[in-house]
Amino acid sequence: MALIKKDRSFDDILNGVVMNELPIKFIASIEVHLSNGASILFEGAELKELDTVDSLLKAEEMDEFREMIVDVQITMDSDLLKQSVTGYVTSLLAKHFDDGK
Repeated sequence: MALIKKDRSFDDILNGVVMNELPIKFIASIEVHLSNGASILFEGAELKELDTVDSLLKAEEMDEFREMIVDVQITMDSDLLKQSVTGYVTSLLAKHFDDGK
């Protein structure tokens, strides 16, 4: 059986970064943990409707749970972020490093 190795260097860089705000398009899921042991999971289409994570927590639908929130876990789509950063950096560097073509 073949082993598939994934380059984790970009993930290692992200581990050292403290983000104050992550654009919604880079969030894979948001899980809200409640004091009664239950969790509420938001993902996919539910996230596409959001402007910010804060708007999710302040939404009317969350009113009944707001006092019970003990933790919020945000899972980032690191592959999408990597694609975005790589594309941006490639186009930025292409302006400065012509390969002679």
